Amino acid sequence: MPGFPDAPFPARPFYSCDADGLTVIDQAEMPQLLRGGDVDPWLRLEAGPGNVIDGVPLKVEAQEGARVTVRCENGTIEIDFEEETARKTDADGRSYVYMGPLDEANAGNGWMPLR
Repeated sequence: MPGFPDAPFPARPFYSCDADGLTVIDQAEMPQLLRGGDVDPWLRLEAGPGNVIDGVPLKVEAQEGARVTVRCENGTIEIDFEEETARKTDADGRSYVYMGPLDEANAGNGWMPLR
């Protein structure tokens, strides 16, 4: 199954947070696991300095359409998979925008502060 950006955002996404990042899987593919197969993620966002996920993701707090809010150890990240943008609010309430498109989410492009 093709993933991001070739396939649209899954109608029923499943999210998995771990110390290494956030994985988005299309739930329509999950029956393959019961048959002993593998499921390819729709998108894997790696945790790393300057990446969209720049700290350990703890929990997906909300989803509205293709907009997802992820609570991380160092703030909250709002990812819009339709617009292919990301915004972050750090623990001190400062806001930032990711300086690249989502297809460069693991490239370490960094965050630009908003005023």
